[in-house]
Amino acid sequence: MNNVPVLVLEGDENAFSLAHSFHRRNVPVTVITAGENSVLHSRLPFRRYARPAGMAPNDHFEQVLLDKPPADLEGAVVFACSDSAIEFICAQRDALAARYRLDTQDRALQPMLLDKRTTLELAARAGVPAPAYRRIVTPGDLEVLLDGEAAVQFPVLLKPTYALRFRAQFACKLFVINNRDELATKGRAALEGGHELILTELIPGPDTLLSSYYTHLDAEGRPLFHFTKRIIRRSPVQFGAGAYHETKWLPRTAEAGLRFFEGVGLKGLGNVEFKLDERDGQLKLIECNARITAANEIAVAAGLDIAGLIYDRLLGREPPPPAMEPAYREGVTLWYPEIDVTAFWELRAHGELTLLAWLKSLARPQHFPFLRMNDPVPALHALFTCLRERIERRFPRASAR
Repeated sequence: MNNVPVLVLEGDENAFSLAHSFHRRNVPVTVITAGENSVLHSRLPFRRYARPAGMAPNDHFEQVLLDKPPADLEGAVVFACSDSAIEFICAQRDALAARYRLDTQDRALQPMLLDKRTTLELAARAGVPAPAYRRIVTPGDLEVLLDGEAAVQFPVLLKPTYALRFRAQFACKLFVINNRDELATKGRAALEGGHELILTELIPGPDTLLSSYYTHLDAEGRPLFHFTKRIIRRSPVQFGAGAYHETKWLPRTAEAGLRFFEGVGLKGLGNVEFKLDERDGQLKLIECNARITAANEIAVAAGLDIAGLIYDRLLGREPPPPAMEPAYREGVTLWYPEIDVTAFWELRAHGELTLLAWLKSLARPQHFPFLRMNDPVPALHALFTCLRERIERRFPRASAR
């Protein structure tokens, strides 16, 4: 039972974190992900399947796991590290469960949590505050908002209800809208692309007001652990990717997160992010993920191996439910240097962060999403990929040539 293999579906830095965690336990790992991802450049001896360019993730999963699956993967524990992996597991749950070990999940609820509008509706039913929002399904819905009488307080966020196809088309997860002209242009482009949208208020205040809660609920709704962290910086500021994370026990975040998950009836792994709205003192739900997230390594570095705990539970090694208190080290950080440099320049330009203050914030031991002294190539690959993407965005015509 100690060497039951692990299957990691999609992901990059989260897949890399899992590969290292299970390698330390001598557990065989197989990673199935996009061919351009940095995790595939690891020196660890795990099996890897690189998805060919242009092939849909679900088609690749089906080809590897169901059409002609390797015999030695029978009974493997499956971890989803992306939304597309969640979609595949929900769609093929019966076929997968016949061959592999799947986490405790609700195939009806998980797709609902991928829908940002439905997530906000579920939050309301669970009594968890969330940003105000409006649906935009048709051009008529958009025209109502563009009417001069509509009470839209800019800036606002324009989000797709489903992010996967939107990201592929627009290379971003949302639009920040500063005026009616931007709302008209970007809203019409998104609707023409076939996306259902929501227009949500932008909760004011710095990114340090963001916090997250993680847990895992079994079939009876018992939590396996409680974990909270906060954001120090992200880029772009107020709506971008996390650049600098820190573990911190936040009882209000834990209480609100557990209330949300219990209210919606989650089973399995869940992560929910909140932002403190200083206008009314409430934590408001920003997004939810029912899978291993990109920042998984910060929990591992703090002494909480989330995937390892789930692996043990699925193999019948079940610990008692934890107390509502931290079982990990606080003050542990996860730093994305290439993103945080951009965050620093943006904050500095607005007079919100000096060079000295930025350097002081980094003057402690750091953990990184990819960098390992015994496995350095994925970090270099991630850095070069980031630099290439920024050059292509800055000089699109030159990169096209």
